[in-house]
Amino acid sequence: MMRGMRAAASIAWVLAAACARKDNPEMMATPGQSGAMGRNAEMGSAMVGSGSASVGEPLTGTWPLAPPPPPRKQTPAELAATVEACLAHGNANELDALAACYGASAVLTIAGARVPPPSLVGPANITAQVAAERAGYPDLRADVQLAIASGRDVVAIVRVAGTHTGVVAAGPEARTGGFDVPLRDAPATNKKFGYLSANVITFDDANRIDSETRFFDAATQLGQLGVTKASVRAIAEPWPAGKQILVPRGDDAERANQAAYGRFNEALNRHDTAAIGNALADNLVWSEQASPSDRDRKGYLAHLAQLWRSYSDLRFGALKVWAAGDYVIAVESFAGRNDGDLPGPKGGGPIPRTLATVNLPMLAVYRFAHGKIAQAWTFHQSTGLAAQLVPAKKRR
Repeated sequence: MMRGMRAAASIAWVLAAACARKDNPEMMATPGQSGAMGRNAEMGSAMVGSGSASVGEPLTGTWPLAPPPPPRKQTPAELAATVEACLAHGNANELDALAACYGASAVLTIAGARVPPPSLVGPANITAQVAAERAGYPDLRADVQLAIASGRDVVAIVRVAGTHTGVVAAGPEARTGGFDVPLRDAPATNKKFGYLSANVITFDDANRIDSETRFFDAATQLGQLGVTKASVRAIAEPWPAGKQILVPRGDDAERANQAAYGRFNEALNRHDTAAIGNALADNLVWSEQASPSDRDRKGYLAHLAQLWRSYSDLRFGALKVWAAGDYVIAVESFAGRNDGDLPGPKGGGPIPRTLATVNLPMLAVYRFAHGKIAQAWTFHQSTGLAAQLVPAKKRR
């Protein structure tokens, strides 16, 4: 009974509405325009493909709606700007905006911290880790000093600085040992720190970060804050040449620099002192970020000689190389067997060989002038190297 009354009411409502449209031309629906919208409606039919369909006529059109077109792929220069914008979100503690910078399955890796390297997966974990660290350094900021943007990659040299005025919390993966935070739960030292980090960032087709690998020396931060007594590099100053954002031109000069780097790397692996010296400018400045001070040309060659005594089969792998302007950036590996004594701390004796085989990821930035390396910055985890040097039988 109730069902019949409802049906009758519905029919009466349709008839009334039809009469009203007939008496009021302004309410008559025209093709592509819903009567409910009135004469000035601009939104078209209320149903996709309905047009002026009458009651009982089948609706036409496509259902479900086609997905929106994918976003336009950003140019390399635009991707470099995106990196800066994402860092700015982190600096401002805008964690929701920072999370939007990363793809759903993005991976953030700390290269060389241990084997396998610690990593964070997904925007939620990455931003939660940022929040945990900012608890210890509320003024934490990261600023691009140099960047090379090529294809979907941006390699950025970033100055990371802050003041340790709080307690670094444990991020979501740190609680399960998934991520290293050396200062976790340590009391505030109220000291400043500043170091350079080399970040290799790859974007997906939707212009979101798909992977990010960071190369830096955690021991430097600990030493700057006085947590350890190790002699470390002073607080990093902003890049001497000012911020530089470079996109490869692909010209003869860049190709020549990349070829010169290739010859230098080959000479390193031959342990060819003469050829290495020929690749270096007389006024070379070699800045190993895990070392407390820079080396000149003579000091760098002496350092190499010591490395070859400690690792007679030492090789530097060139895993990926970018060239832009006067710069060549390379992801490298430091690989060899520690079959000779290692130099000890200043004022101490040598450290006996461990016979351990090491394979440490690192990143190097080379600035060329007149075909020779005039300046270099290298990045690796000194604590990661020390961990690999522990004899295998002791690791168990």
